[in-house]
Amino acid sequence: MTLITNISGIGPGLAATLAKNGINTAEQFAATSVPQLTTIPGIGLLRAKALLAAASQLGKASPAKTNTASASSAAVNPIKASPAAKKVQLRVVPELAEDTADKKSEANKAKAKAKKKAAAKSAEKKAAKKKAKEKKAAAKSAEKKAAKKKAKEKKAVAKKAAKKAAKKKVAKKKAKKAARKKLKAKANKKAARA
Repeated sequence: MTLITNISGIGPGLAATLAKNGINTAEQFAATSVPQLTTIPGIGLLRAKALLAAASQLGKASPAKTNTASASSAAVNPIKASPAAKKVQLRVVPELAEDTADKKSEANKAKAKAKKKAAAKSAEKKAAKKKAKEKKAAAKSAEKKAAKKKAKEKKAVAKKAAKKAAKKKVAKKKAKKAARKKLKAKANKKAARA
């Protein structure tokens, strides 16, 4: 039984993930198919192929040994990878770089999405502010118009009242004049009789 961490490209983190999926040894890993491996989080198609190639090279480089020692002693004396396995390790690096590029791309997408959301929110806020300003201006204009109309109506009422008062005054003056004339005529008539 060979430790799974002896496969080039499998570290303690990935080994723990593989163990959760029932793959604990290099032999079990080598017997797993690419489609099965791609269902495990953190393993893409290219990485699965590269890791299986590394497991295959490990099997060729050093035949499987029965590990009677404890896991801790095996960790202290790991099986050294052959030059062929080292070449496979170099093939795994682009896969890791691809994972990093994917993560970077996802982060950039998330950043762009957040930026877009913030811009939309800012535009919404600006539009709401503009709408409120327009509403306020419209209310002020309506208020001004109403006040102007009221003043005009008040002026018209005052003008009408003044006109009525002037008419009344003229009528009163006329009546007074007529009464005076009547009295004069009466006095003249009386004088003529005497």
